[in-house]
Amino acid sequence: TIDDDNNYKNVTGLSTIAPVSLDLVKQLHVMEAASVETPADDLDGNIVALALVLRRTCNKKYDNRLVVITDAATRTNNSSDLKAVCTMIQNLEVNL
Repeated sequence: TIDDDNNYKNVTGLSTIAPVSLDLVKQLHVMEAASVETPADDLDGNIVALALVLRRTCNKKYDNRLVVITDAATRTNNSSDLKAVCTMIQNLEVNL
């Protein structure tokens, strides 16, 4: 997992911030989807990814693009996080 304080312990980071590669696609293909035992949703993944973008760019100007790959197998657990995620995307000037 990527998050240091374990708030997102069911989100797995497969790669550092880099272009998508064939190796990454192969890793995605064999991953297990979220389940009742490992609940995570698309917002959790976005929050972790945006935190990585923030750490990596340190508020410097970059062309920040975030590509979300999901099977959408789980419902959003906490829809109140949606506004916070949208604000983070806007503040970091990330293209989703």
